[in-house]
Amino acid sequence: MATRPQPSSKTEELHRTIRSLNADFKLCLEFPDPTLSPNKRKQQRRTEEQERINKIYSRSHFLSFNDPGHFSTCIGCFREQADQLLKQRATKEEKQRRYADTPTNLLSDPHRANSAVEERAVLQKLLLSMLQSPTGTKPSLHRLDSTPAPTPARRASRRTPPDFQDPNPKRTKERSAGEIDRAESVDCIPVRSRFSGQPATTLSYDASTNIDVYSTTVTQSRTSFTGRSITSSKASFSPSVFSTGITGDVSQSQATASSNFDSFAYSTQPPSRESFEKRLHQDGKGDSIRQQHSSATQLISSNSSHHLEVTEAHTSTIGVGFGHDSIVERTQRTTHGDLAQIWPKFPSPALNQAPLIIIWELTRAAIYCKVDLSGWDLVYKNNDNWHNQSKFRAQILNHPLFLGKGLPSACDSKTWSAALTSFSASHNVVSLVAELVYTEQSGSSCTIKLQRPCLKLGNRLSRRFGADRILEILLPPRNFKQTKDYEGLPAAAHWLINSSSHYFLGRLWIPFYTNEGKKTKKKDLKLPNGTAKLRSVVQNRVFLFAGDGNHFQAPEAEYPSPREALYPSIRTKMRRCDLLNWAVNIKKNGHQPMTKLFSRLALSLSNTWPTVVLEMSQIRRCKTDIINEDVNGKPGAVMNDGIGRISRSLARKVAACLNLTDTPCGFQARFGSAKGMWIVDVKDDGLDEEDWIEVYPSQEKWNCDFRDEHHRTFEVRDWPRELRTASLNQQFIPVLEAQARFAPSMRKTIAKHLADGLQKELDEQREAMEHPMDFRSWLQRTRSSDPHSANGVIPFAGGLPEREEDTMAYLLDAGFHPNKQRFLYEKAWEFRRRQTEQLKTRMNIQIPKSTYALMVVDFTEELAEGEVQLAFSSKFQVGDDSDTLLDGIDVLVARSPAHFASDIQKVRAVFKPGLRKLKDVVVFSTRGNSSLADMLSGGDYDGDRAWVCWDPEIVRNFTSAPVPPMPDLIGQGYIHKIDTRFEDILKMHDDLDGACTTFLRDALDFNMKQPLLGICTNFKERHCYYLNSVTSDTAVALCTLVSHLVDQSKQGLLFTDDDFRRLKEDMKMKAKEPEYEKEMSSSYRNRDGSTHILDYLKFDVAYVKVEEGLEAFSKSFNRANINSWDSDLSQLYNEAEKEKATSKTFKEIMKHLTSEIRRLERTWKDEMGKTRHEGSGGDYKDIIDRLCTEWDSISPPRGLENSKLVKLYCDEWNRDPRRSKWALLKASTTFKLCYDSCSKMPWKLAGQQLCWIKAMASKHASGQSAIAVTPEMWSVLKPDARKVKAFAARRDDAESVAVLEETMDFDDGGNPFDDT
Repeated sequence: MATRPQPSSKTEELHRTIRSLNADFKLCLEFPDPTLSPNKRKQQRRTEEQERINKIYSRSHFLSFNDPGHFSTCIGCFREQADQLLKQRATKEEKQRRYADTPTNLLSDPHRANSAVEERAVLQKLLLSMLQSPTGTKPSLHRLDSTPAPTPARRASRRTPPDFQDPNPKRTKERSAGEIDRAESVDCIPVRSRFSGQPATTLSYDASTNIDVYSTTVTQSRTSFTGRSITSSKASFSPSVFSTGITGDVSQSQATASSNFDSFAYSTQPPSRESFEKRLHQDGKGDSIRQQHSSATQLISSNSSHHLEVTEAHTSTIGVGFGHDSIVERTQRTTHGDLAQIWPKFPSPALNQAPLIIIWELTRAAIYCKVDLSGWDLVYKNNDNWHNQSKFRAQILNHPLFLGKGLPSACDSKTWSAALTSFSASHNVVSLVAELVYTEQSGSSCTIKLQRPCLKLGNRLSRRFGADRILEILLPPRNFKQTKDYEGLPAAAHWLINSSSHYFLGRLWIPFYTNEGKKTKKKDLKLPNGTAKLRSVVQNRVFLFAGDGNHFQAPEAEYPSPREALYPSIRTKMRRCDLLNWAVNIKKNGHQPMTKLFSRLALSLSNTWPTVVLEMSQIRRCKTDIINEDVNGKPGAVMNDGIGRISRSLARKVAACLNLTDTPCGFQARFGSAKGMWIVDVKDDGLDEEDWIEVYPSQEKWNCDFRDEHHRTFEVRDWPRELRTASLNQQFIPVLEAQARFAPSMRKTIAKHLADGLQKELDEQREAMEHPMDFRSWLQRTRSSDPHSANGVIPFAGGLPEREEDTMAYLLDAGFHPNKQRFLYEKAWEFRRRQTEQLKTRMNIQIPKSTYALMVVDFTEELAEGEVQLAFSSKFQVGDDSDTLLDGIDVLVARSPAHFASDIQKVRAVFKPGLRKLKDVVVFSTRGNSSLADMLSGGDYDGDRAWVCWDPEIVRNFTSAPVPPMPDLIGQGYIHKIDTRFEDILKMHDDLDGACTTFLRDALDFNMKQPLLGICTNFKERHCYYLNSVTSDTAVALCTLVSHLVDQSKQGLLFTDDDFRRLKEDMKMKAKEPEYEKEMSSSYRNRDGSTHILDYLKFDVAYVKVEEGLEAFSKSFNRANINSWDSDLSQLYNEAEKEKATSKTFKEIMKHLTSEIRRLERTWKDEMGKTRHEGSGGDYKDIIDRLCTEWDSISPPRGLENSKLVKLYCDEWNRDPRRSKWALLKASTTFKLCYDSCSKMPWKLAGQQLCWIKAMASKHASGQSAIAVTPEMWSVLKPDARKVKAFAARRDDAESVAVLEETMDFDDGGNPFDDT
């Protein structure tokens, strides 16, 4: 393959000259794309400025090759005259500033932004005229007064830029005569200043937030913040981090942009915090004018460029718009420091063209290593040194700034490859997540930590506009303190959501949605012994959208092309109103409450599998839901809330897209504005192969026109699967006892299920440890699901898999025995201990004859009121019994959470042949006036699951309770409801984008308020525990409160601490801390000898059973056979030691290797002394990855690289250096030297190599060697439980059925051969 021709030295010199002109004069000259034909280049030139730039480049190219002397003369003359021109204009403006104070209203005059554009045009024309001068003559210096005068600025009008016309324009507000006179008194001729047309920054005060606000606005008087006018045209300012070495007193940070983002106006480099404070000190005042949101709209001149370029000498902070020099920065300050400074600074101009993943990873490394990249001098090039992750990380490690520092763990290869292409891989997308973390350093309350990019299931928004445009920010956990006096974390959330946009990684990010994330483990206050306690916390997650960025182009249509999402290098600017219009059609849904409309954004962020795109004609929009009338003719409840139907043909195509072998009876999905369940029409045989979908009003959450194909894509979230035995939810237990005919019998039944389940689990654990194969099978059954395994790889931390279950499986597969190797034994023991502790605390009570199933309805109305159907796709095995359906028996149905006594209902299970195709779901009736799903804790059919129990001892002893009358907490004034609608917000603004800004800010602020759901639920549990009742009036009131708070954010309900205190006082509620929440208790029995059922189950049943099991487990093993030593792992080291006697090379190699490992051992001990807990999260993993990288980098001593022995050991043919003989020798040496003194180090750093050595040293009795397996294959391999059971039977020489089945021969039809 021919290599791509490199640009000549003359071309490089020309490009350097142009870049220098761009840096000094901000000419925004661009290089033509060499991959485009001349005709296509011509088509791209649509504006006068683009034509002018093309002429400048063409003439420059001609002269640089044909008459370089004349070209140099032209450039020199241009620099001389341009300097004079800009100095004269700066002096002129300085005089204007002295004679008259700039009026307040002109500080935000949007027309002043045009001055920079006009100035650039003047300079471009000047350069072109000089280049076009006759060859051999010196270009004449143009008279300064002959420079074309710019177009006079008109009065400011509140008009949207022509590229973003508001469909509902409103009249502009007239200004006073005084304002007009002051505006006309300012000379409109553009001048050059220190900030080159950059806006000046003022400080305003927001009384509503009690926060000082930096806002950057264009001013006529352009002076430096040091009190002197800047007249040099070559004043350029690079950031202190990621700079090219150009110095200046103003450093650029990735700052927070103001609400001028709404108008899409560019701005330039903001002043630094230091220089800004210096100006305030000189002025003697710290307050200024508060910028009005409506003044942000700016007119863009016709010759503005469509691209924002960042030159080598100037990295400009950008805003969303079309002018080059009008960035607006808005920074909020708190008592814990300037939060806006937490954004890492944008990498140097040398990386402007780099893909986002490279900028992200370099920034992540800089934050992790606390490195100031002002000395970073590597220029991005589109080659393998940057696009190969290993080589890219090697560049960072070898850079002087990073010498002696370890990098954070690398992302997996699939993520890296996807990020370099389309930012997606099949249905998965690259996820960018950053976390605000508390810091004890003075001057800042929080810092930002970038997480390792990973692949996850995509969502509608990422598929439509590109996953690289979505950034997730994890906020510090609520009420999570590492120091007693820390109070500033709420300010971080306030700053993040109340800033209209944030400049980060060369892009402007709009905060547009928030939700509560999943529970994660965090380190809490340090204990007296120096260790950190772990506890589960919930972190709010804020979603940001990149509306603009470096090299984002102007829109040519209402929305970017759908294909643009696949090309991260091409991005189109978007306003927040465009984002909301596409996501929830906000212009046509203004009648909805603000909070409810905001919650609908979740549809675009749901992680789903995209499947079939339907046509408009295939969508059947039903006008009404199924609503029955009562005896008085009044309409009842909606009987199909959240559920519709699809054709069988469509269901088959959806299943094919999901690669399912069988077609499920339904799907939980998202479809445009609709969400919920869609079941297959039971009357459709699929023979006509017609595709259609039925959408009911209860499914549609906003008015959607379905024009965009992404709104017509059937996006699957879940589907019915083979049902399994379920555990009893703890909240169900008090209700079951309260509604039991005979409470002691119900308690005894539940206790028996708990004891049986614990005994079975303990027996399986003990038996599994007896043989590696049994233990491997047990691990597979008990391991939790791993989201990363869906990507085809198992993530590693250092030399072993990241998760403990995967680590044990990895060691077992290599041939280690859990009862012989101490490292594996300790991990197995610790894993088993955690499992048994969970058995005590969680009380995982399995009811064999119970399951969780998705709830659907009977559209055929065959089921009578109070009837349900449950059919299984395969045998549901319970002991010796198995069922394929339930018919003619009573069952219990419930939904979690269960608070009311009526949240568990007894119904009749029947089987209807007409519904036989609905399997692995529980079918509810649509007859009657009340929805059964609604009776179960206010559920519906949009994907809720019901607990179905047919255990006869439980069902017979249970009686259903009617739904109790609930107090009107809203009418009584305890709960307040927000009724603000978006149309009300729109009336307060002159443009749609301004209304959307207020809408998002208010909605985000409301959703970020301290939720009381968990606090109220906890108090309800303690109150019911105190009363030992779930049916009292006060218990019902608390249950009603909790049911309201479940949808608090969507329903717009306000409930404060004062409201809660008043409710408890008015109803005289008392509570008591439950004993079952404690690890141990000696006072759980009441004075009369009675106990609460949960106390009884934990302390009298679970605790006793588990302790007995642990004691028996400990006694069943002979620990004398468990050893840290393994002779197989030291064989390579022993061979090398023997070779030392005859080989000087070997002697030098082993001396060097021993020294390096001993050095790393000391580092290991130092690091582990700081971070002792393996489960302490990302910090521990990063340390392991860093030390593992150091271990990998240990190479043969210098001077011996070319020796035959070293080459033989390095296995140059091997693409994986971790499998070379040198790596195996390192591992063997590490184990030999450290297996006793630092026992975990060899495994954590060299675990892969040790497993490889063990597998090669093992040989089966049959003579077969170890089997090599690729990572992708290993991630999907699962032990066959039936074969494992058969092998166990053979070891016991038992004539069991398992052995017989294993030795039987079967024909093609699955029938056993008959020997007779």
